[in-house]
Amino acid sequence: MANEIINQLKLAGFAPSRVTVDDEPVELTWTPNAAAPVVDTRAILVLPDLHLGDGGDTDIFRGSQSNGTAHRDRFERFLTAVAAAKAKLTAQGRRLSVVQLGDCYDVWRTFPFYENVPGRTYSAIRNAYARIESLLIDQLDTRFCVGNHDAVLVESPPDWAFASGRLAYSQRFCAGSVFAFHGHQGDDLAEHLAGQHGQFWVALGSALSTIVNPAGMALQKLIDHSEDTYPGDHDGGWPVGAAPKPGTPFQAKRWSNYHDRPGRFRKMLLAAKATTPALTQAIRLVVVGHTHRPGLSWFELDDRVIPVLDVGSWTYGRSQFAVIEEGNASLWQL
Repeated sequence: MANEIINQLKLAGFAPSRVTVDDEPVELTWTPNAAAPVVDTRAILVLPDLHLGDGGDTDIFRGSQSNGTAHRDRFERFLTAVAAAKAKLTAQGRRLSVVQLGDCYDVWRTFPFYENVPGRTYSAIRNAYARIESLLIDQLDTRFCVGNHDAVLVESPPDWAFASGRLAYSQRFCAGSVFAFHGHQGDDLAEHLAGQHGQFWVALGSALSTIVNPAGMALQKLIDHSEDTYPGDHDGGWPVGAAPKPGTPFQAKRWSNYHDRPGRFRKMLLAAKATTPALTQAIRLVVVGHTHRPGLSWFELDDRVIPVLDVGSWTYGRSQFAVIEEGNASLWQL
C-alpha cells in the first residue's frame, strides 16, 4: 500500500526519497504477528506540522511573491496525489487513513486568512485554504491533532472539527495500537508544571484521551501560552540514544532521544493508564511532531517497548511525511 502512495506521488511529478540521519534511513521494522498485529489491514499516512500562514520564506502559502504560488500548488499536488492513491486502494478493498499531527495553522503569529499580502487578495488566500481543507477533509477524511499553535482551532472550532472526533488532542488507529498526538506535551515545560503539581500528570494523561476534559484543558492552556522550550535552530542534530533491548519485536537503524521526551511520554501514558487503562494497554506505536526533527526514540511501558516516531515537519524547506503499515513505518521527504 505504501508503494501505491509513492507511485502516485511520482506520477504527479514528485521524487520522494527516504529521510536519513547520518546517511541511515529513518525506518522502523517489525515482524508481523497475525495474532497481535500492530497495524491492521490499512496504511496510515502521517502529515507533520504545516504551520500554514507563519510568513516564513518557505511557508506553503506565503513564500516570497516569486515562489509563494509554487509552494501552495506543490502542497495541493501532493494532497491530490494522495487522494488518487486512496481511491485506488479503496477500489482494491484496502484502506488509507490520514492524520495531521497538529500545528496545521500558525495562528499564534498571524491569522493567515486576513493577512495583507502584496499582490494577493483576501479571497485568493481564503480560496487557497478552502481547497486545501477540502482535500484534507472531504477527500482524505483526515483526523487532526491539537498542537501548541492551534489556538483558534480549539477556542473557536470550525464546523468540521465536531465530526466524529476529527479534531482531538490525540488520535488513535488500529484498535488503539497506533497513538498519535502533537508532542509539545513532552517539552521541558510540561514536566516542570507537572513537577509543581503532581496531579497534572493525570490531567495531562487524561487530556490525551479527550479534548473536553476540564483539568486537561487547564493544563493545555498553561502549556500552550508559553514559549517552546526546544532550541530554535531548524537543523539541529538528533542525539543518539540507546537501542531497544534484544528480544523486542522492533528494530531500527537509528534510535534517538531528544531532550528526554520519551521519558516524559512514558510519564504521561502512565498517568493516562491511571484514568483510562484500556487506552494505554493497547498502544504499540506513538507518532508525534512538534520538534521539526525527524527521528525515532523509544521507552518501556509495562512489558513492552513503545517506539516514538517523530515525523518532522513541512516547513523551512522540508516536506516530510510518514507511511505506516504492518511491519514497517518509514519517513519520506519530497
